[in-house]
Amino acid sequence: MSFFGSKPYIVGVVTLGIFTDSFAYAVCISMFPFVVQKFGDDKDVGILISCFSIGLLLGSIVFGILGDVLNKRRTMAGGLVILAASTILMALVEEYWSLAIGRFVQGFSSGSIWVVGLALIVDSHNKEELGFAMSIPFTGYTLGTLVGPLAGGYLYKYGYSVPFYSTLGLICIDLIGRLLLKDPPAQVQTENITFIDFIKGLPKNKPLVIILTCTLLVGTVIGSLEVSMSLYLRDRYGFSSDQIGLGFLAIVIPETLTSPIGGWMYDKYGFGKTAVVGLIGSAGLLIALGFNFTYWVFVIILVFMTSCYSLALSPLLPEISTCVSPAAYSKTYGLFNCVFGGGFLVGPFVGSLLYQYFGWLWQCVMLSALTLLQIMLVYYYIVLARNSKVIEPEVPLQV
Repeated sequence: MSFFGSKPYIVGVVTLGIFTDSFAYAVCISMFPFVVQKFGDDKDVGILISCFSIGLLLGSIVFGILGDVLNKRRTMAGGLVILAASTILMALVEEYWSLAIGRFVQGFSSGSIWVVGLALIVDSHNKEELGFAMSIPFTGYTLGTLVGPLAGGYLYKYGYSVPFYSTLGLICIDLIGRLLLKDPPAQVQTENITFIDFIKGLPKNKPLVIILTCTLLVGTVIGSLEVSMSLYLRDRYGFSSDQIGLGFLAIVIPETLTSPIGGWMYDKYGFGKTAVVGLIGSAGLLIALGFNFTYWVFVIILVFMTSCYSLALSPLLPEISTCVSPAAYSKTYGLFNCVFGGGFLVGPFVGSLLYQYFGWLWQCVMLSALTLLQIMLVYYYIVLARNSKVIEPEVPLQV
């Protein structure tokens, strides 16, 4: 096998792709509040973010279907071309409608790397090494969301289009990497599973339903916490927007460091032990986070809580591939992306309501309760794994 079809190269290309995708998303965030002042009020920023989320949900479904029937390299390259087109549109046309369309198309293209890229890693790796391999691309996501807003805020000073042109440069590098990629030999597929059959078979596949439910809860908790934490930092410590942004480093940096650790633990100890350790730590630290400590004590608790939640999230990505046959990998990760995105979409709304009506402490207690619910689901999943042969890579999704 050539270098361009090797496991390290595949993981590297997917990691770069996810970094590019998250950078393209995040580079706009810091400039949008200033751009929309020309067209409307602050609520229009939320509309632009919603456009991305809607596009992501649709793109996850479309690329989930295409990824199981088309060449994965070409599918990922096509998704990147779509991302480039949306970036050019937003760079050249400084109008609100172009930003809305561009963000929708940007979200749509995001499905290509998150769905097809993850399925490609599953195709090219053995189960014993899948956890660590899939944790590496997640660091690309956290780095992109960290660097993107900083780069966008700095480059916007030199002109409206400059942040978009920097994204295009990164897209060109990413495209070269994807075009050089050699698809690994396809795994043996015992049947062709249509999308309709896949959806019909979901209720019969209890392990997959449990994993997706945990994914929904994780997305809801993270989305809820990120929004309400901004309000808490403002109200409790009197922070400005810049200080709040720096406070979020306590979330991003631990995620980057602990995700590979979670992948390694999955390969060595399995899904159940890794997920339960992370969830138990998260549940306890979430409650501790609700008390009125000094800022630096708050940051320390937040770092450990985020690390634990990263450990809990890392095993979900590789474990979901054990619930279906190779013929449904892309569809499954497309559904995973939709479910996580749905939780992340609902989470901010839930978080703001909980914070407004119950306060920070009781919100943390309620989020801890959702985390304990995930522990119960993981335990049920383990029981199913011990008493059923459904959770085997070669067993197709039952329809």
